Amino acid sequence: MDVKTSLAILKNENSDEHLGWADSCKKLSDRISYEIIDITKSDWLTVIQEKSYDLLLARPSGSIGFLKEMYDERLYCITKTMGYKIYPGFEECKVYENKRALAYMLKALKLKHPATHLFYHKAEAIDFSDICNFPIVGKTAIGAGGSGVRILKTKPELLSYVNQAFGSGLTRSWGPNMRKGNTFNRIKKRLGNIPETIRYFNKKKKGSTVDPQRGYVLLQEYIPCDHEWRCVVVGDSYFGH
Repeated sequence: MDVKTSLAILKNENSDEHLGWADSCKKLSDRISYEIIDITKSDWLTVIQEKSYDLLLARPSGSIGFLKEMYDERLYCITKTMGYKIYPGFEECKVYENKRALAYMLKALKLKHPATHLFYHKAEAIDFSDICNFPIVGKTAIGAGGSGVRILKTKPELLSYVNQAFGSGLTRSWGPNMRKGNTFNRIKKRLGNIPETIRYFNKKKKGSTVDPQRGYVLLQEYIPCDHEWRCVVVGDSYFGH
């Protein structure tokens, strides 16, 4: 009898984001066995050490900053200290939903991208307001779908943004994103499943307000465009949408 490959899915704090991995594992149940491990729990390390796994499947957090940092720290221990193989790799997970780490990587690799400036000193950010071109884009390090994006058109707007970042903190929007377009079909889809819609926006609200971004600002060059392309390159293959 062939021995099955043993996998573990590393669940994050959300109840459903690991289910894609679980569904894929079920389809290959003749060849693999799997378990789900919630590495947000206090006993995460003990649970992993209790068994031997051939591969760990990661699903990094992407909605709350301090939970994202927690997930990355535990992945570091799992991969670098304990030597487990994970997929996606630690380096990929680190830049996922982390605009700070992504900005460092793009600049270090000299890949073309909008000029990005990170300031951890308020005085530096204020000095930058004297020389930057407007409009300029303020972003939170975490947050998808434009929820943490602010287009700052004047110096007073930027200074207010900087004061907020180094004061009460920057929160993200969590309501419907009216800038996405196709509004009618999106509303129709949401009204088709009210309980799911309530759950979705409650999750967005929690992620946007429970962990304000304090102590630094991320400012990015404004590039006018009507649409954008998202492209992925894997080896010699690529696709875009």
